Amino acid sequence: MRSQVNPVEKIIEAKKLANHKGDPLHGTCFLATTQYDKSPHVRAMQLYDLVDGALFLLINDTSPKWEQLTSSASYEALIYLPSVSMQARFCGAFFMAEKRIAEKYWTQVPLRFKKLDYFHSMFLDQSSKQFDEKKFYENMIFITETYKDNPNLALPDHVKGVYLVPTEIEIWMDTKKGDEMPIRLLYIVKDNEWQEQLLVP
Repeated sequence: MRSQVNPVEKIIEAKKLANHKGDPLHGTCFLATTQYDKSPHVRAMQLYDLVDGALFLLINDTSPKWEQLTSSASYEALIYLPSVSMQARFCGAFFMAEKRIAEKYWTQVPLRFKKLDYFHSMFLDQSSKQFDEKKFYENMIFITETYKDNPNLALPDHVKGVYLVPTEIEIWMDTKKGDEMPIRLLYIVKDNEWQEQLLVP
């Protein structure tokens, strides 16, 4: 192993290029957690930022993924950027963000999803099985009418800001040039520095 540039910088540059190319996944990550019975669960999530070496997400604490994340304190997250032929897998620890930080990113949430978070606060938890479609839309109309004079809905208490701070990152890249092989690199934090190791692609 040898010390190397922070791999997060490589990923940030790849995300910028992917955004420039109109990559539909440039603002997405895939979060994997485990249930109490050790069963895996994976979902796509909005990646609000990649800052200070961490992924920043907003998570609804009425969602099953919140209990999975907080009870096991382990996760894997994947960023996949097909337009630049790159994927990066993260694993490590997670930390709660201050409310003021969550509020800053909450402004980026589309209004219809903000209303949905209000529904979770007032009526049913996310992914609840007690679902009546007619009642659901009646409740959503109620929320729309109740807050129609306030398009800037405040952050609900059950929406949390979370930093996923990696201690290990694996990056796979493919130049797609002739016979060049893809590159797979492993980065591990050691003595507060990233150490790089070349892996078989």
